[in-house]
Amino acid sequence: MAREIEGARHVAPVYQERGQIALGDQRAVGTVSDYFSMRDMRIEAGRPMLHSDIASGAAVGVLGAELAERLFGNRPPVGRIVRFQGQPVEVIGVLEKREDSALGEGQDEQIIAPVSFVQRHVVGVRHVQYLMIEAAAREDKPELRRDVEGYLTTVKRVPGTTGKVHTVTDFGEIASFAGMIVDAMSWILASIAGVSLVVGGIGVMNVMLASVSERVCEIGIRRAVGATAGQIKAQFLGEAALLTLLGGIFGLLLSAISLAVVGQFLPWPTVMDAGVVIGVVVFSTAIGGGFGYYPARKASSLSPMEALRYD
Repeated sequence: MAREIEGARHVAPVYQERGQIALGDQRAVGTVSDYFSMRDMRIEAGRPMLHSDIASGAAVGVLGAELAERLFGNRPPVGRIVRFQGQPVEVIGVLEKREDSALGEGQDEQIIAPVSFVQRHVVGVRHVQYLMIEAAAREDKPELRRDVEGYLTTVKRVPGTTGKVHTVTDFGEIASFAGMIVDAMSWILASIAGVSLVVGGIGVMNVMLASVSERVCEIGIRRAVGATAGQIKAQFLGEAALLTLLGGIFGLLLSAISLAVVGQFLPWPTVMDAGVVIGVVVFSTAIGGGFGYYPARKASSLSPMEALRYD
């Protein structure tokens, strides 16, 4: 097919099947050697599948890193035999660990074998479930899609089928759509966070206004002994900034504890970025300074004589 469709760099037929392999139910992916380069899979030990393996339907397979570790531990897996659905399969290679199984079954948990072997000896079929096609260049994708559509409409149909029996899906479009959803969710979360910050800032302003009302006499005494309006303003601004800074630090502590707990159940390490920590500290202080300005200005504008007479 790659030779018949101009603009196709790689074509990989795929047939996936779940079955028993020693420790439980696992997924076998029947495909060809181009599948490794299309999925950016790298061999850590042994070798990948060869064209001769595909042509002969050889009972060979490449294991994911975690599957190989569970099956053989510290022993070298290359050259050993595993059984998938009762069929002996020689391990010819092990993939580099990718840790991509958090949201599903990734390459670390599967065995990759020649599609001809899976078709003939495991499932007993002659068809494949889908074809992965990689364009030679990004700008060739629209034309390649039309060519693939045209090719698939001319191939021999399975007896008993009518109408369109195939669907061409562009994973780039799916990725773009997923990116749009992520961007939309990010804006929604940012909006919610913004509203929360405004509400919190108003709360800080109310607390500082109440503090000014309760400390009018203190302000009058400080002004009487020589404190300037600027010093009074700086004092209340500092108190407001310190209040929100302590809130930000408390939030960081809760985040660190949450990451430590959640990290016990995730396959990847959870770390708190230093830039995020610095950003939280600076932004928290800025919120306090911004919403604390009005109470600080009100405190600094009080007349010393009126403040001393305040009861």
